[in-house]
Amino acid sequence: MEGERILGLATRSILEDAVARQLGDQALSTLLRGVHFPHMHPDQPLPLVLERMTAAHVDLLPVVSRADIHILEGIVTLHDVLQTYGVDDKPS
Repeated sequence: MEGERILGLATRSILEDAVARQLGDQALSTLLRGVHFPHMHPDQPLPLVLERMTAAHVDLLPVVSRADIHILEGIVTLHDVLQTYGVDDKPS
């Protein structure tokens, strides 16, 4: 976040790339600038949430405005989606 605006999602691949390029001392906001980030819009269906999480190798996604993807409206987690489907993701 930068103020009220979401800049992106710091995925493992972004962080690993920064380390590999010896950019580990850079501010996170610098690493995220101009990077397309996985996100959802409030009107998109839950199966698409799972597809995007799988493709991005993340277990949460920002939910952003359609008018401006830098306006964060919420966050959806894998746990949220699984609970909606009645699946318990906690170890027994």
